[in-house]
Amino acid sequence: MPIDLSAFKDFAKNCRREGREFRKEVDALREQAAQDVLDGCKDGDYDDQEGKLRASFNRGDAENIYEASGDQITVGSSVYYAIMVDEGHVIGVRAKGHSHRKGAKGNYAEIKGFAPGRHFMDKALDEAGEKLGEHADAVMTGVKNRLGL
Repeated sequence: MPIDLSAFKDFAKNCRREGREFRKEVDALREQAAQDVLDGCKDGDYDDQEGKLRASFNRGDAENIYEASGDQITVGSSVYYAIMVDEGHVIGVRAKGHSHRKGAKGNYAEIKGFAPGRHFMDKALDEAGEKLGEHADAVMTGVKNRLGL
């Protein structure tokens, strides 16, 4: 008595098709996660009088760092004071003859205090991680439904 395996053939065909679609959905998830981090940084709770730091979190801005490939996302800002706003910094008066320039370290005649960090990057990463989990759950539910599992 022959056994009909046509249902398995159809299922295997659907799995291959879903594999291609799933890769596209994962790519979209990665891009969305990167954009969520950028948006979170841009909307962070920090003072940006010149607007340069917030603008640096727009994709395509000269100061923007953005790369999403494989299983890694790299986003950030090359505005030199971004890390100081995020992590905090010393407030001081520079010693005579020591200019305030990019890359200058120390050389304070007097330290006036410490400006606490705003930790906007950590907050943006946490929020983006939560959103990513929700989006990934939705993608997996869609895959299961389309495969009839």
